[in-house]
Amino acid sequence: MNNISICPQSYTSTTPNIQSMSIEMYALELNKSATFKVVLHSSAQLSFFPGSIIQYVQIEGDEYNQWGNDDTYVIQKICEKLGVTLTT
Repeated sequence: MNNISICPQSYTSTTPNIQSMSIEMYALELNKSATFKVVLHSSAQLSFFPGSIIQYVQIEGDEYNQWGNDDTYVIQKICEKLGVTLTT
């Protein structure tokens, strides 16, 4: 699982300083959809507790078809769906 830096932000009242996320494939239905497990971390380290939030993000339909072989597309789509911004 790779640690991806995001712009620090409040995500919920109990996790006021989300700084990174980890993404892993959770489920795949060929030619239809992919579901990813996303762990939002309250620090730049890969620690699940305290202060981590687990979300499941599904990409399906046209979004899935546009994925192709560029995993950057998936990262950007997950950020869009969760309302977080990658650091540049």
